[in-house]
Amino acid sequence: MKIIKNYLYNAGYQILLMIAPILTTPYVSRVLGPHNNGINTYTNGWVTFFYLLGQLGISIYGNREIAYKRENKYERSKVFWEIAILQLITSATSLLIYLFVVFLFSTTFKLYFILQALWIIAYGIDISWYFMGLEDFKKTVTRNTIIKIISIFLIFLLVKDKNDLSKYIFLIGFSQLLGSISLWPYLKNSIEWVRLKNINPFQHLTCTLKVGTCMFLL
Repeated sequence: MKIIKNYLYNAGYQILLMIAPILTTPYVSRVLGPHNNGINTYTNGWVTFFYLLGQLGISIYGNREIAYKRENKYERSKVFWEIAILQLITSATSLLIYLFVVFLFSTTFKLYFILQALWIIAYGIDISWYFMGLEDFKKTVTRNTIIKIISIFLIFLLVKDKNDLSKYIFLIGFSQLLGSISLWPYLKNSIEWVRLKNINPFQHLTCTLKVGTCMFLL
């Protein structure tokens, strides 16, 4: 029964992902114009590279490790904190490198590059891999669906002409960040605190690098 529910949750969200561009793409393309859409695509392409660099395959690896330890709350909590801290460190490093590159080389599109940085922050604190490892698709799918609907509504409400490119980039990035933040309260009764001396986040680095390398090669 749980497998069926997870399938239905995921299928429903995938349908929303297919419908959302049908609703927003024609509107955004018309309102912002080809030049501004090109700027968004260009700057988002760069930030995508950096947030993937910060992830290092952590999402897939974390999902697997939580699945292995899900029956033992302490071990599950220990793995969670280790991977979450590692993710924060790698994403923060990626963010610093990204901002350094932006301030050093970018001139015309600097504001847009900075706004795109919200994606790196959002992925740096995203813990959907934890709930996926527990096979709790309901929380992540419900969260993603609500955030997606709100972001679509705000795009139609606030993005009105070609001067609103910065608003559009901010809305998309901020909705992703809000989605990441919204999962943390669900941890309250699911994990426990682990003493810092018992946590070693870097023991997972080699494995995440292997997963991340495979992702880049694919």
